[in-house]
Amino acid sequence: MAVIDLDLHASRPPAPIRPRLHRYRELGLAVAAVLALVLGGAAASTPTVWRHLGSVPLNSGDAIYAPGSDRVYTAMVTGDQMVTTAWDTDPLRQVWSVAAPDRRTGSYLEPLPGGLLMQYSEPDTRILDAATGATRWSWPSQVQLIGPRVGVVTDAVFAPGTRYDNASGEPGQLYFAPNGQPHTRPPERTGLHGVDLATGRRLWSMQERGSVYAVPATGDTGTLTVVSAQGIQVRDGNTGALLRRRDLPRADPREIWFPEAIGDLLVVRRGAMITGYGLDTLQPRWTEPVDATDDRIICSGVPCRRTADAIAVLDRRTGQTAWRTDPDAFLHQVGNEVLESGTDTGRPVSIRDRTTGAVRTDLRAWDAAVTSGRDGLVLVSRFHEDESGTAFGIRQAGAKAVRPLGVSDLMLRNCQVSTALVACLGTGQLEVFAYRS
Repeated sequence: MAVIDLDLHASRPPAPIRPRLHRYRELGLAVAAVLALVLGGAAASTPTVWRHLGSVPLNSGDAIYAPGSDRVYTAMVTGDQMVTTAWDTDPLRQVWSVAAPDRRTGSYLEPLPGGLLMQYSEPDTRILDAATGATRWSWPSQVQLIGPRVGVVTDAVFAPGTRYDNASGEPGQLYFAPNGQPHTRPPERTGLHGVDLATGRRLWSMQERGSVYAVPATGDTGTLTVVSAQGIQVRDGNTGALLRRRDLPRADPREIWFPEAIGDLLVVRRGAMITGYGLDTLQPRWTEPVDATDDRIICSGVPCRRTADAIAVLDRRTGQTAWRTDPDAFLHQVGNEVLESGTDTGRPVSIRDRTTGAVRTDLRAWDAAVTSGRDGLVLVSRFHEDESGTAFGIRQAGAKAVRPLGVSDLMLRNCQVSTALVACLGTGQLEVFAYRS
């Protein structure tokens, strides 16, 4: 596969965009009263600074954006180009803007350590210099992160004549290449390559027969688990060195379904069974039955299975049911806790103790919740009943209550949060806030 390096040049930054300061006089007296009503007086009393920095104009509702530590990044379609822009936040002003061929689906932005910005626009990934917008390197499929400095990329070799014709509409099992192209048979072999995120330089390579899942470890171990029909391997993410291996019984590779590393546990689903393997030894700890026809993802970072009337969260060591919750819930690990939300509504329900399921913070009064990486931070928001604005709160890892953050007189949705900034979608523009506590 060819790697396309785009020669892109930043445009001249426009004048700073000034925040609308008049709002604070109008809202100053209302903040305490509104938040007291919204939060029910349950929030901690530690003061929090909340400041509106300004608005970024958007030309479409499908723009993507991501706040970093001191900048906000946006990407939106302009003509036949996807234009990516960096904005300094104090004052809010454009720093650079670059263009690349339009990709309208599956896009996201992610600030990375070391002054990098990862932009995925299906099927391509570009690693940009966050200071200038220049493309450091690119790859024609997704890049998975192993650690702060290393990623892994994949390529696959399919037999000639197996590419699926989408226009035919013929039924049957399909196998997808890393770039999203469908095939009627699994790959003959799959290659994995560890890469330096700053340069794209290959650090190591390996190949396996058939389909392969590359599963980065959680935490800071810097390891990668490779799962295929042949077996399970744990490799050093920096060197590719084989650390541990376990062969699996011969089986159709279609039976393996999205393995996941959860702490020191690897969960592998094969057909109607899920098995938990200890990543320290790769010995199986437990095996539990699941509905082979149910392909819905109901938990992320949490070992679980769906029963007739509940979602059962499993003990990592034994596989036994540790606690149960509503069958229509979606569970997502946040730090060392679990965020529960409704699968139909997307509304947050609670933050629970990961081990016991005990509710630590009730979130049912809020309309939306969004998390920030591994630090356990949760931003919550809700609309005023008269639709006159939006109230925000922050829930720090391990806290018992939501802390009041601030209010806006706009109806804001689809918020993203970093450790210092909040960016929310308004009407035709992105509203940017700074906060600290």
